[in-house]
Amino acid sequence: MSDDERRALGLLGLGAKAGRIAIGVEAAHSALRAGKAEAIVMPADASPRSKEQLVALAGHKKVPLFTFSQAEKLGAALGRPAVHGVAVLDRQLAKGLKSYAVAHELKEKAAG
Repeated sequence: MSDDERRALGLLGLGAKAGRIAIGVEAAHSALRAGKAEAIVMPADASPRSKEQLVALAGHKKVPLFTFSQAEKLGAALGRPAVHGVAVLDRQLAKGLKSYAVAHELKEKAAG
């Protein structure tokens, strides 16, 4: 795992400890529908069903979607088994993740 990936996952881990992310595809989908998601994070190996549920809705809601790491690593960073989707609920955490992703050239799919 690269330092860049470790730092990005660390940001998400801090968000989890603070209760500022929704972990799992269903929780992320609910956060998007409720207008609470500031960003969506998906692993590069997310299942087709996960992508189907989150990508279109994130685009419709104009919520940035970041794709990096693997489901197992994302889950480990959050103290869970493999995770295929995460909604970032905190605006500052989402801004930090976005600026971090841009600075470190992580893959971002602009929604909208």
